[in-house]
Amino acid sequence: MSNTTIVNGAPMVRSLGTQDVSGRIQVVDPEVIPTHLPKVYLYAAKGPTGPQLVVGGGRNQMFGDDTFDLVMPFATHQTVLSNLVNAQGNAQMIERMIPVDAGPKANFLLSLDVLPTDIVQYQRDASGNYITDSVTGLPIPVTPAASLPGFKVKWVLSSITSNPTGLPDLELFGQATQTPGDQTDGVEQSVRYPILQVWASSVGATFNNSGLRIWAPTEGNSAGIQDGILANNKAYPFRMAAIRRLNANSTARIVEAEDGSPGLDFVLKENQLNALTGNARISLADVYPAAYEELQDLRFQPKYADLSGVHVYQANIDELVQRFYEAEVANRDALTDWTLGATDEAYKFNFLSGVSSKDGPYYTYVIDNNAAGSVRLSESTNLFAAGGSDGTLSETLFDGLVASAVAEYANETSELMDTAYNVESIIWDTGFTLATKYELCKALSIRKDIGVVLSTYTVGGQQMTSAEDHSIAVALRTRLQMYPDSDYYGTPVFRGMIIGRNGILRDSQYKKRLPLTLELAVKAAKMMGAGNGIWKSEDLFDKHPNSLLEMFNDVNIVYTPAKQRNKDWDVGLNYPIRFSRQQLFFPALKTVYDDDSSVLNSFFVMMACIEIQKVGERVHKYFSGVTSLTNDQLLDRVNKKVEELTVGRFANMFKIVPAAMMTDADVSRDFSWTLPIKLYANGMKTVQTLSIEARRMADLVAANAS
Repeated sequence: MSNTTIVNGAPMVRSLGTQDVSGRIQVVDPEVIPTHLPKVYLYAAKGPTGPQLVVGGGRNQMFGDDTFDLVMPFATHQTVLSNLVNAQGNAQMIERMIPVDAGPKANFLLSLDVLPTDIVQYQRDASGNYITDSVTGLPIPVTPAASLPGFKVKWVLSSITSNPTGLPDLELFGQATQTPGDQTDGVEQSVRYPILQVWASSVGATFNNSGLRIWAPTEGNSAGIQDGILANNKAYPFRMAAIRRLNANSTARIVEAEDGSPGLDFVLKENQLNALTGNARISLADVYPAAYEELQDLRFQPKYADLSGVHVYQANIDELVQRFYEAEVANRDALTDWTLGATDEAYKFNFLSGVSSKDGPYYTYVIDNNAAGSVRLSESTNLFAAGGSDGTLSETLFDGLVASAVAEYANETSELMDTAYNVESIIWDTGFTLATKYELCKALSIRKDIGVVLSTYTVGGQQMTSAEDHSIAVALRTRLQMYPDSDYYGTPVFRGMIIGRNGILRDSQYKKRLPLTLELAVKAAKMMGAGNGIWKSEDLFDKHPNSLLEMFNDVNIVYTPAKQRNKDWDVGLNYPIRFSRQQLFFPALKTVYDDDSSVLNSFFVMMACIEIQKVGERVHKYFSGVTSLTNDQLLDRVNKKVEELTVGRFANMFKIVPAAMMTDADVSRDFSWTLPIKLYANGMKTVQTLSIEARRMADLVAANAS
């Protein structure tokens, strides 16, 4: 009875319990995203197909080491970009490109071939174990010979090795049906029952080296058996372990589960909870592959199990264990697991290895492990997936795949419009064909928080003269101009830049000539790629020495006459020129904006505007739906949040001034506000007027004397 209410004056203590006033509103650290966050398209050995934010070793964990090895077939010019940027600790949004002829996913189907037949009986001791011949070691048949009606079975492993129609997983897998088996006793024909099908988390031949070990532990095993599950759940506790090998010639090793366990206990009875572990789920479909991957906790990078698709053919299991149990239960002995008088113990039947939990062989169920095409399910048997393929990994096909993928930026219904998730800020052209370069421009069509840096060079293409470089730049600028920055303000495109020339990347295993966009991408990664979002002033590359070209040899064109420079400047073509006999440098980094008097013709201003656009979108998320603030309070909070998200970020290059306001229309609507963010920047200095005055030394002496 509660004594929190005072009823009358009867003497007593009114105990209200403890009030906690020590708590504080939880401060949630915002996700920090670098200003320079490139979108990179890759062939990959494994990994999901959607855009993934990765950095450091997380790249390799998600997509595999082979993906980033420049001597492997997955390597393209975009792989070079990914490696160079990652080396600077700069995060990137990677989107995997999968060839159209790749697949299916590596997989295997475990089936049980069942032949109803008479089972020969053997002599047993008082406990129910076979009595064996001292010479041959084989069980001794009973005398006179006798048999019982039962089942002779074998386990069969198979795989789907082609997917010519490109069926999705749920149509390709999990659809196996009962088929005629290949056992017979002269009267009966066996039936093959699908039991378990698993498939890889993604397309890739690498998963042909992934597999499982599945077995039935007994009291005789070193690890023992979960006999509490056997008793409480009335289901046999089976066990599995995930395995992985480097290649077909190497030894398989066990892959630990997320909790560090080397194996996983499960039952093949549906909807079971393990009372021994706080009612954790224990049915196979519930515990695998969840034990080996982490996809739900958004605080962490997703981790995929190698084999993450699973289909349990439960109807087949339900049918078979009931038949096996009914044939066997009448033959109870000291080694069996059946309880006298029980009627719901069919799932105690160990049909994986055909013995009880005490290692007693069944009377009516025999597994033929020596039959053709059979596989023995044991703690040491590796069940590898098969059928996985990478498809045709050519740079030509890669180019077309990227063109199709990047075209999605022009689709206003695409998930790429979700800027809270797709946080990329720039796309670097690392040598795509002209047609794909045009598609890259579409990244500017809807989103205002992305820049595109194009190259005049196509990897594998012919060398070009200065005039040809200029001609390509004209075509690229024309395409970029199709996507003006603001039709509201009448602002032409400025979030685009064109880089000319190409060379050989120093100390790289990638031997093809590459465009110089890679040099600038690395410089930007050093300066603007920190995870805390703060630009590093020491790595600012708008002047010597950071403006020097450091990564390339054998640049194809190193001198351009003044008249041609003027023409190139007009079309927004950037390239390095000689700094000295041995060094080249970028004299300017100009966007394709056509007003030289504007600060918008600077690459650095372009990147700052991209970041400020993202800041403005983040600020909206902080205050959308607010009802507790007056208009003035809201505007004050909005301005302060902008300042918080921009102060100290831009290496003291700019002055950022938010000016949130309520226009007359905003006041009338009462559900909107307006946020201009002013960016003050210095104009880019590129032209020096040089003159020399010849004077007498006496004039200097006289001037000093006065």
